[in-house]
Amino acid sequence: MDKSHEWDTLAKIVYRRTYARKQPNGTLETWPDTVDRVIRGNTRLVKVDAEEQAQLREIMLTRKGIPAGRGLWQSGTETQQKLGGVSQNNCFFWTSENQNHFVYAQDYLMLGGGVGLSSEHQFVSKLPKVLPNVKISHQNDFAADFIVPDTREGWNLLLRLVLKSYLQTGKGFTYSTKAVRAAGEPIGGFGGTSSGPGPLIKLIDQLCALLNSRAKKHLRPIDAADIICMIGQMVVAGNVRRSAIIILGDCWDKEFLSAKQWQSGNIPNYRAFANYSVVCSDVDDLHPAFWKTFEYGEPFGIINRKAIQKFGRMGEKLNDTAIGVNPCAEIPLENGEPCCLVEIPLMNLTSEDEFIHVARLLYRYAKRVTLETYHNEITDAIVKKNHRIGVGITGCLASPLFNESTLARVYAILRAEDKKYSEELGVPQSIRLTTIKPSGTVSKLLSQNGY
Repeated sequence: MDKSHEWDTLAKIVYRRTYARKQPNGTLETWPDTVDRVIRGNTRLVKVDAEEQAQLREIMLTRKGIPAGRGLWQSGTETQQKLGGVSQNNCFFWTSENQNHFVYAQDYLMLGGGVGLSSEHQFVSKLPKVLPNVKISHQNDFAADFIVPDTREGWNLLLRLVLKSYLQTGKGFTYSTKAVRAAGEPIGGFGGTSSGPGPLIKLIDQLCALLNSRAKKHLRPIDAADIICMIGQMVVAGNVRRSAIIILGDCWDKEFLSAKQWQSGNIPNYRAFANYSVVCSDVDDLHPAFWKTFEYGEPFGIINRKAIQKFGRMGEKLNDTAIGVNPCAEIPLENGEPCCLVEIPLMNLTSEDEFIHVARLLYRYAKRVTLETYHNEITDAIVKKNHRIGVGITGCLASPLFNESTLARVYAILRAEDKKYSEELGVPQSIRLTTIKPSGTVSKLLSQNGY
């Protein structure tokens, strides 16, 4: 029996809560409304014939293939028109050798993206020493040196100015949040309600305390990690629905490896806003403290940088210059690079031919996202170089299609399709095409009666 149009209760709740946008007349979108909006957004820069649009609409309506949650929420909106591709991608990665990378990370977190950050010594050591005697204070009036605008850009600018004071000029300043809307007022664009200025003030207070403690010294890897965690705490408190962060450190850094020894009683609680992993290509290089993370606190992960640069699917040889990963670590990324994901629920498909059909359409959807303009120049350049995408699968163990021969055939067809479509678009082929991602609300949305 075809269950493709049936929605179970959980799927209905997840859709209405998470992805149905309010329309101009005040009503919530229906699923066909959402599908039509998403396709309009995805085809705004590239001419896509009516037949392909109809096929894409059909597989989305029947939930046999959809973009990741970011695409469902933002494609076809004013935010996409303003920010381009950044609103369509799930996650990003930055290194920490430049103070502005923390600002960029905050920007993407405030836009609802997840961020990976490397706090390895090779990057943090490139930051200048922290300057002494810097004083930055908040005052609740319009006489301050800097009035924080009531925008995401305004909050980012305040962070930029604070870091500049401590790492470049040595000059303090006063700032005011008098112009920031009060708690409970509505937020345009991404939706939700304002938290008020409290989380921002807390972030600056914590950041200044950390930087003052390192006066006349270099920041340590653990300091860089703490800065991104402070930012993540502010973002969640500021009513962004999530703040997914992974922090990469050195496998020999005992201080980094001790970052989550909660039993010691003196660990800052903002460290709970990130997962921690070490970069290591040989387990013999791991500091003994790494294994202690499995005994107390939280286990740390291992990122094999050499492997992610050299190998692709099932041992496929690559020359990938990725140096980090996204928060779930299923996508290797270069500095400033995002990952564009789409998802195929194998349990909702009935044949290998249907699997190929859905995979091809979703690949083309994802490829078109990489053609968008990205408001950060570093991100825009790396996207246009790599066109990295992740056609993912879920419901694997519930489907006979999850077998080595079928997956190999579908992958070969996607590689051929990428060569053909890239030539048609006049862009480089994608450095990577597929992934298996830890799926959250999208998998719940894809569930159907009987599964």
